[in-house]
Amino acid sequence: MPNIAAILVSLTFGVVVVLSVTSLTYHFASDKISTLSGLVDENCADIETIDRTNRIIFPLLQDLKKRTFFRIFQVDLNSECPFWAQNVMCESSACGVCECPHDQIPLPWKMQKSDEVDRAVRDSFTSWPLRDDNLLVKNMRWDQMDPNQWIATSTPEKATYVDLALNPEAYTAYRGYASGKIWDAIYKENCFTGDSDPSSSSCVEGRVFYRTISGLHASISSHIAENYNEDGTVLPSLEVYTERLAAFPERRKNIYFALSLMLRALNRGAALVEAYPYDTGNAEDDEAVRQSIQHLTQAVSQQCESPFDETVLFKQESLRQQFQRNFRNISLIMDCVSCEKCRLHGKLQIQGLGTAFRMLFDPIVPSITASKMTEEPVPRVEAVLQRNDVIAFINTLSKFSTALHIQEAMQGRARRLVLLQGLALSFVCLLLIVTAILLWRTLSFKRQRTSKRHIE
Repeated sequence: MPNIAAILVSLTFGVVVVLSVTSLTYHFASDKISTLSGLVDENCADIETIDRTNRIIFPLLQDLKKRTFFRIFQVDLNSECPFWAQNVMCESSACGVCECPHDQIPLPWKMQKSDEVDRAVRDSFTSWPLRDDNLLVKNMRWDQMDPNQWIATSTPEKATYVDLALNPEAYTAYRGYASGKIWDAIYKENCFTGDSDPSSSSCVEGRVFYRTISGLHASISSHIAENYNEDGTVLPSLEVYTERLAAFPERRKNIYFALSLMLRALNRGAALVEAYPYDTGNAEDDEAVRQSIQHLTQAVSQQCESPFDETVLFKQESLRQQFQRNFRNISLIMDCVSCEKCRLHGKLQIQGLGTAFRMLFDPIVPSITASKMTEEPVPRVEAVLQRNDVIAFINTLSKFSTALHIQEAMQGRARRLVLLQGLALSFVCLLLIVTAILLWRTLSFKRQRTSKRHIE
């Protein structure tokens, strides 16, 4: 009986060790994969509100981006880089883009007299003085440009149609010096006057600009981690997520910031987006798009009415011009991306953000909202947004929404992985304890037998 009691005591001790190791491991996982909370800098909404809103709009956006109208995107992938010599394109098969066959382009789109990639505006670049390192154009003139134009335009002749569903954003092996040069140009060559560090600008416009671009960067990293292609198999990579985002809460917060800016743009331009003539020739699909758009705008209005305050920006016209110039620079840098698929999704999202800025700051937008409320004739929506603008905006909104969804999924995977590791460690501890007990009992039994022999 004493031996049985000793075994029970030892096993109880082993169970306590297992539970302690598991608890400590789970606590370590929860502490390492931190949950964000509170207000986002330069923002009006807190993270909890944005998360709650995102859980509602995420399925709506997932449905919209599968519809024909939002799948087919017209883009120029052939323009040369205007800032430096582009020697070679990415040779990886994952970098390639599958273009749309002519018969898959919606018939109403093919019947239009011209399929513009962007709004037709006069080229404002009357001079191209370069930096000594031939990196970026400076001193661009804006005096002849549409004051609400936020991205560089392209000619229809250079554009092609791409099915976004067949060319998802994913890891393409485009990295190292080539991609680093792009991000260096985006961050370091588009600082505001007087700022040496773009992450700590002295003006609110500079901080908003940085957080928007950082949020875009973090969103792209999220999609790469979720769709990581290794040896031909696309799977989520917790290692990539941890390396690029988990340890950097500010980067993750900037995804919230960029999404809140997009949500505010949707709130301000809801009438504009709802009134757009969605037409692909498929009446049933187009009606589903209109219904989903209405549900989306209503959900955002009800859940997160004013996540971002655009009125604090551009108290000085010079800051608006600098903001636009920098953002337009980035739209031109997209032509320097040597991975075709990366260029596609970069251009898509830069146009989506540019559309958001237009919806936030174009003075015609409130008049369209007022016309809808008073049931007066709505001004021609295409005067503000063209088809590609709407497609880019909704897809970019969906990408930021998905990035938060990926973040939540990755945190869950991280906790489960560390918990399993803790259980495995606990099992090893328990196995060692049981082995020690058995060894002790065996040695004890041998000693007892030896003692009996000596007595006999």
